[in-house]
Amino acid sequence: MIKFFCLGIAVALLGVAAMFILKPLFRPARVLSKETYVADPASNARIDHAVFDALLKKHVKNGRVDYAKLKNEQDALRGYLKGIEALDAKSFNRNELLALFVNAYNAATLELILEHYPGIASIKDIPGAKRWDDKRWTVCGELLSLSELEHNILRKRFEEPRIHFAINCASISCPPIRSEAYTGDAIDAQLQEQTLTMNREFGGAQWDAATATLRLSKIYDWYEGDFTRAGELKDYVARYAAADVAEQLKKRTKVDIVFQEYNWTLNDIQK
Repeated sequence: MIKFFCLGIAVALLGVAAMFILKPLFRPARVLSKETYVADPASNARIDHAVFDALLKKHVKNGRVDYAKLKNEQDALRGYLKGIEALDAKSFNRNELLALFVNAYNAATLELILEHYPGIASIKDIPGAKRWDDKRWTVCGELLSLSELEHNILRKRFEEPRIHFAINCASISCPPIRSEAYTGDAIDAQLQEQTLTMNREFGGAQWDAATATLRLSKIYDWYEGDFTRAGELKDYVARYAAADVAEQLKKRTKVDIVFQEYNWTLNDIQK
């Protein structure tokens, strides 16, 4: 009896250890490098996002997309994506490139959804080989997958964690897709607004008074390393959370955090 009891304890301990060992494997790698984009810091050249901007203004409202109507203008979206394929990254400054790659991610995701719409209820209904790892999008001469756009370009080349609240995965739990294109001149203000909106209006950071816990978007779990380069996660969240949430975080040296379940339902305005 004692033998089986000890064996049970050993198995349980191994299970707990495995959780801690394997958990990081299911997160994107932490990006430790400084900014590595190749650009002309003195450039005043601008990238034209007018077509994409018009489509977003027309078909996006409160973070939801009218895919049925956008599908009627799919050729315009494809034209925008075609137009950014051969741009020369070295001709633009840092902010212009950051705006470009955020727009490229969002435009490519919209195009991906439209290719399968209306036959899907979630981006995850698209076969895996045709989804995030499909190397089919060209930006500034680089052939990329959506995963590479996010992890190898936006996260690796730009030291800017707020991009996680700007790129959109076409799902309810994603940060809301913006109803305008990002531009180099406005990118800092746009990222700031997106981060505040996600945390305050879309429930990205909530204080549960009953349990004294901080309830955060799963994005904070997946990309925790991006948000904690200069301090603790709670301190980063406090900068963008609603006033009452920030007050709770600032007066506590330790905070219990619970990550929200992620809803992959399509962010379709008609649903």
